[in-house]
Amino acid sequence: MLHAKPALESFADWASSVSSDDLKAGYERAGHAILDTLACMVSGQGSDSTAMALTAVGGWGQGDATVVGHDCQLPAPFAAVVNAASAHCQDWDDHELPGQTHPSAVLVPAVLALGEERGLSGVAVLDAYVVGLEAIIRIGEACGISLYSRGWHATSTIGAIGAAAACARLLGLDSQATAHALGLSISMASGFINQFGTTAKHLHCGLAAKAGIMAAGFAQAGFDASHDGFDGTFSLLTRMAGEDAPGFSAFDAKLGKPLAIIEHGVVVKRYPSCGCTQRIMDGVEDLRAEHGFTAGDVVSIIGRLPAEYMAVLQYERPQNAAQARFCMEYCVAAQLLDGALSPEHFTPESLLRTDLASMMPRITKAELCEADGPTYSAVGLADEIVEIALTDGRNLRLVVRDPVGSPSRPMSQEAFEAKARRCFSGTLQEPDQDAVIALCGDLAHCDQVGKLMRFVA
Repeated sequence: MLHAKPALESFADWASSVSSDDLKAGYERAGHAILDTLACMVSGQGSDSTAMALTAVGGWGQGDATVVGHDCQLPAPFAAVVNAASAHCQDWDDHELPGQTHPSAVLVPAVLALGEERGLSGVAVLDAYVVGLEAIIRIGEACGISLYSRGWHATSTIGAIGAAAACARLLGLDSQATAHALGLSISMASGFINQFGTTAKHLHCGLAAKAGIMAAGFAQAGFDASHDGFDGTFSLLTRMAGEDAPGFSAFDAKLGKPLAIIEHGVVVKRYPSCGCTQRIMDGVEDLRAEHGFTAGDVVSIIGRLPAEYMAVLQYERPQNAAQARFCMEYCVAAQLLDGALSPEHFTPESLLRTDLASMMPRITKAELCEADGPTYSAVGLADEIVEIALTDGRNLRLVVRDPVGSPSRPMSQEAFEAKARRCFSGTLQEPDQDAVIALCGDLAHCDQVGKLMRFVA
């Protein structure tokens, strides 16, 4: 049953009118997300995906938005494409659970590029991020896992709409123009999960960020768009999510009550691999810490996952680094043998390691079934199960609900900062690392966000 008022209009009303005073409860978490994403950009700035994206867009005009690590400035949409590819190429950027997206690798490149281009303040960028995340998570709740199950990449579909919401807020668009920006972004929202394991997935984040900037810019220039793109007859809900989706009936009442960044937040990734590998790896690490076994003690490991995650983790014997990030067997083997998973595991040399090849057959994944007695989180996501058989006859089992890095299992401040410095290492000098960490922690008092970008240029 449709609303008397389209859900898209409800969101546009809220996003254009909510005050900074009401949004500032999310500033601390937003600042953490911006720091984590900038760190991922710096870590990924030398990747092939970043180089290819810059080659493609670098000749399309000069601008005022920084390309991280490349001493050049481009128009905001194109800088966002490159920076988002950098942020996402190692799959170390954050994700969120209700919508199953990588929100910050879309939102942060978009708002930083547009904010720098327009000379806007840290408060404007923080407000925009919180509004954009509200869009992503609340739309994600309405579409549920159904959108993913139908093959859509939520990051490049819902993410494009979230970026448009963020950029409309950043530009100060009124309710009508914000609604048009959202409607326009739906026409640019696309991408399928069959791109996982290719560099096209990295580009998905960039295309979503660009779509958000351009949709807001087009709306500001006067373009209009349909207002029934969320929940109309031909809409995100009916054509992308389908009849199994929860729908938008509770959408209006939830906007900002509380803010989605407070209710759900984002998951800061512990490991540079697909989000579908994270909880299994956390379970292995928890059991190893409790029981003190080594890789040599392991007879077998079974990771029991939801069907949707099984479809994503489609590579059992990866042929390249992009595929390896979507191979649970490879990631767990590297974790067991080397103590932790790192970006260095995703190189041609690591893929040829005989010890990893020997370990992987002991690790398997299986789809959760009724015999497993599955349990579910509040957002409807199935808990995962790790089962480990050891050479001494012990059989270990652990049910994992929330990944490390989620608001319910947060990293310590020390671990969070250590990840950022690990990403910055070898690229930023320590004083510049200190400056970026300090600025992200105090963006509300930064008069121009371009001051932050100078440290990562």
